[in-house]
Amino acid sequence: MTELRYFRETGDPYRALKGYGAALLVSVGVTLAVMPLLSSLDHANIAVLFLLAVVGVAAWHGRGPAVLVAFCNVLSFNFVFVPPHFAFSFETLQSILTFTVMLLVGLIVGQLTARFRHQAELALAGEERAHHLYAMARELSGALAIEQVIAIGERGVEADLRIKARLLLPDDRDRLQAPPRPDKPEVRLDIARQCFERNEPTGLGAAAWPESPSLYLPLKGPLRTRGVLVVTPDRPSQIPTPEQRRLLDTLAALIAIALERVHFAEVA
Repeated sequence: MTELRYFRETGDPYRALKGYGAALLVSVGVTLAVMPLLSSLDHANIAVLFLLAVVGVAAWHGRGPAVLVAFCNVLSFNFVFVPPHFAFSFETLQSILTFTVMLLVGLIVGQLTARFRHQAELALAGEERAHHLYAMARELSGALAIEQVIAIGERGVEADLRIKARLLLPDDRDRLQAPPRPDKPEVRLDIARQCFERNEPTGLGAAAWPESPSLYLPLKGPLRTRGVLVVTPDRPSQIPTPEQRRLLDTLAALIAIALERVHFAEVA
């Protein structure tokens, strides 16, 4: 299965802190690197180097760290490179204007770079999503038994999504069942049956049972609901993003269609 980048990135709880830490290190590093060149470079060239640092941080770590490094760079520029050195100087119109213009340009450049980075990530995520859905649909199309659909469906949903997936199916009396499975998280059968009977999502992030650690999605086939897909994030109470929900809904629909196809093939 294809890895889905946007699921993997949201699973790192320290990713934002790492970005801000990198922004501080970049600002300090650029300041220390340029200090020996103070006599060789004029203020315009030094300002350009600081702006390049903003572009780099925005490209690698996004909007928030770019804003931080822009502020830090402007303060460092004023403190270290504007006379009197190693003191903040806002006494002249020129120093105030330099500070303001450099800050505004840094913020604008950082925002634009971060926006381009975000658009590139969205495009890559969309491409990965299409590959993932195609691979899973191809596997499901070759399934000849209910057990195969369950195995392929659970494996496909779990593929690098940082979640656990389980499929619950009804018995011969159309009563949803949840047999014990030591390799899967526990499920609330009452919540699952409500999802199955009402044909609507319940659990984590839904209107009904939002405090549940798992999200329950109905497997809506062309003719009837075929079961329930239960997904449990690795991190407790990690509500799926709208993009993740759309992907899960699509995966649930693929599984439901496969279950319905196999069902009619068995009764034919």
